[in-house]
Amino acid sequence: MINKKAFSLFEVIISVLITSIIAVGSMAYLKDLVSLNKSNMQNEIKNLDIKTTKIFLQKNSKDINVNLNFNKNTLYFKNSILLHSISSFSSIENEKYFQIDFDFNNKKYQWIIKK
Repeated sequence: MINKKAFSLFEVIISVLITSIIAVGSMAYLKDLVSLNKSNMQNEIKNLDIKTTKIFLQKNSKDINVNLNFNKNTLYFKNSILLHSISSFSSIENEKYFQIDFDFNNKKYQWIIKK
């Protein structure tokens, strides 16, 4: 009888140990998953900012030469902020288009926007 109780206690201890190991592993996996998800979300927000800025400038192409300004790592249009974290910026006006070159978060962009 004593052997049977000792064996049951041993089974309970082993099952608790296995359950604990699985729970710790699951929590570590979830932590990594949340961290990766936050990083992906931040990258997609930056990509969305870039795309919407380009679309905005395409729709307002007639006013680019007058209203587009760059000051202190920020791009402005009519004194409203378009993009932050721009390390360099240049624009060239041609008869048919504007060429806009800039660095955003250590990535170079070159846009050709028709007038």
